[in-house]
Amino acid sequence: MASLNIDDDKLDHDLNEDDPAGADENAMKEETNLIDKEIREGGWGWVIVFWAFFTKLLFSGTIKAFGVLMPNLVIHFGGTSISKLGLILALFGTFSDITGFTSAPLCKVFGARSVAVVGGILCSSGVILASFVTSSTQLAVCLAVAGFGFGFPLVPSLELIRLFFTKRFAIANGLIYSGTGIGVVVFAPLGQVLLDTYGWRGTFMVLGALCLHVVVHGAVLRPLPSSHCNEDEAKPKKTEKDAVSEQKDRNITHLTNLKKNKTCNLHEDRIPLLSTSTHDLNLNGSPLSLSPLQRTSAEDDDEAIRSRCWNTCGHHFPFKLFRNPLLYLVLIIQFFARFAIVGWLLFFIPYLQSKGMTPLVAASIASVSGIFSTIARATHGLIIDFGFLTSEKLYLMATWALALSLMLCPVLDSHAQNMAAAALNGVGNGIVMPLGTVLLKQSTDRDVFRSSLSLSYGINSLARLLGGYTIGRLYMIYGTFDVGFLLMGSFHVFTGFVIIIYMNIKQRYTPLDS
Repeated sequence: MASLNIDDDKLDHDLNEDDPAGADENAMKEETNLIDKEIREGGWGWVIVFWAFFTKLLFSGTIKAFGVLMPNLVIHFGGTSISKLGLILALFGTFSDITGFTSAPLCKVFGARSVAVVGGILCSSGVILASFVTSSTQLAVCLAVAGFGFGFPLVPSLELIRLFFTKRFAIANGLIYSGTGIGVVVFAPLGQVLLDTYGWRGTFMVLGALCLHVVVHGAVLRPLPSSHCNEDEAKPKKTEKDAVSEQKDRNITHLTNLKKNKTCNLHEDRIPLLSTSTHDLNLNGSPLSLSPLQRTSAEDDDEAIRSRCWNTCGHHFPFKLFRNPLLYLVLIIQFFARFAIVGWLLFFIPYLQSKGMTPLVAASIASVSGIFSTIARATHGLIIDFGFLTSEKLYLMATWALALSLMLCPVLDSHAQNMAAAALNGVGNGIVMPLGTVLLKQSTDRDVFRSSLSLSYGINSLARLLGGYTIGRLYMIYGTFDVGFLLMGSFHVFTGFVIIIYMNIKQRYTPLDS
């Protein structure tokens, strides 16, 4: 048996000597295996997970602090309605999601690190400038700039995490999104303390200084063999032998085309003219003749130009992902879930204050939601990765828990009841938000995940905008937040039915990477 193995090795060695291409192919496979091994062991990915977690903490915490500042801003900008102010504050998260449309192409051109660092500078600058505004319009511009910068590090970070963690992606993704829950826990009371100490202008100043840490997040996105935004860079580079072989192929193709052109030119005089109109005449008045080869060549050139333009567009945004029916369902699920969650983040504290609670008590109850959200975000990945529940079933349970917590709010009066509803909302929120990315990963092919993620962030920006405006508008119309909370709960019920449809379609449609 040992001699048989030796003969096989000798035979492979002889074949590789006779066929250099085979040896190069084996070397490329070994290099690819080494890259895959480096990626799937985590490594530097844990550093990216930590800073992405911290960025999520700052992002959700800043939005929650805006909710704490809202009553004071309404008083300061006396001519601004609460619906308009809710719309302005929602611009922060809205433009963060809009960045998803642009971050993937920018990463391909400038690299993930440069894009994320610039985003951190924009974010911090926008929030700091918000402390100097004198009108609601200026506040809207500053928060839009800040949100636009905040979105730049998020898409490349999640793309890198997908590369570093394949088997434990849900755990890594859950750890990142647990920053959102901690941000709610920390910034709800912190925002009230800053407001009481420094006023709303000083609070914006401190928040802007904290947001400067996003620059560090961008700096740790170091380029590894497979950690670039452009996955094409992860492929093994061509060797010198490959370049020589390609040059020989091009020379042979060029000589073949020359022979064809020479043969066709010999018969060119026999080709009759199709037209002798004035626009088909040469300068000396003789008819201008075009051979079929020339006409075909011109048509081929036009076709090549159109194909090149289409390939260029497809390189930056793969349009084939729109043929995936699961993608549309995931986008619908994320849209309505994001609408309801953003409305809760902005208006839960004002809602509790409208029931007669003090600002500090309202912030404390909101912190309870953040604590349970953090626990759910950090542990739900274990439930999925170890096979206790599928991501779809867990999402269905969580979204209906959210619906229950929101629809019960109008009938809850005591502190303990509202605290229990906040805890239930935190658990559902902690599962729904990160699982949206997991569902997107499971529903799309690997080569289009980054583009589908950018599309998801862009569409969710509209949900943030509508969530901030609609709940405030309903409060102005009915004089109570109850109608808005019932609407958010009904959206979660609707999302649950879409999840059921998603599970039925997924049984018949499976992405290539599954």
